[in-house]
Amino acid sequence: PTKTGTLAATFDYYGFTSYNEMKAGLAFGRTFTEYFSAGVKLNYHYTQIAGEYGSEDAVTFEVGILSKPIDNLFVGVSVYNPSQSKLGAEPIPTIYKAGIGYIFSEKVLLAIETEKDLNEKAIFKTGLDYQLISLVSIQAGISTNPSNYSFGVGIHYTDINLHIGFLKHQTLGFTPSFSLSYGF
Repeated sequence: PTKTGTLAATFDYYGFTSYNEMKAGLAFGRTFTEYFSAGVKLNYHYTQIAGEYGSEDAVTFEVGILSKPIDNLFVGVSVYNPSQSKLGAEPIPTIYKAGIGYIFSEKVLLAIETEKDLNEKAIFKTGLDYQLISLVSIQAGISTNPSNYSFGVGIHYTDINLHIGFLKHQTLGFTPSFSLSYGF
């Protein structure tokens, strides 16, 4: 947090020695009123493929807004890569998202989202987060195009959040994920 808004940094890595992808980002968000917030994020992408393919990098950005029209209801929209940047000759997808979230109680959050890549069919998603005890939450979700099922566990200790999840894909089977975040 700063006097004018909140800064955030992200780092994602996927792959191994012969093929890997990295994305680093710097974001800034600001609350304008009790009911309206907005943010922007700058991303640096890097992909490396062993041998003759080499590596490529690119820069993208994303913007989003969030509204809280009534207590416990959140509505948001975002666009990723509106400039239609490319990683070498490969286009990076331009993705539009719109979603709503409702907090039913201190323990239950339900979220619904639609995602549209300019070149693909829309994806519909829904997820549920349930806080089991003060330090532990469980999550479950489903999405379409293709049909995926996910579940996970979150551990929350002061400002540290650890999430471990699994996605069940029709063709690829189970894919694990892991995230660690710290809020200032």
